[in-house]
Amino acid sequence: MFIVSRKGGILLVHENHIYRSNMRRQGPHKNILYWECVHNRSQKCRGRLKSEGNYLFISNTNATHNHPSDLNRINRAKVGGELTYRTLFSLFK
Repeated sequence: MFIVSRKGGILLVHENHIYRSNMRRQGPHKNILYWECVHNRSQKCRGRLKSEGNYLFISNTNATHNHPSDLNRINRAKVGGELTYRTLFSLFK
């Protein structure tokens, strides 16, 4: 599940937390996206994910979010029609 940001970017929703893409690696055999928690800069949250194709992995297994979930923002996105369902692989097209 994804949210369209105010600037038109795509934010990933996973377990009631929101992540932004911060690095992309493309190659002939792998398409990898690295995601960081949207609270990374403001609250120094270390929550990170990595996606390869349509598979999602927790990058930093020792890091837990240091803030409450983003459930209110996710619900507002549902009501406002900003929530979209895509496959991770579609982000590379």
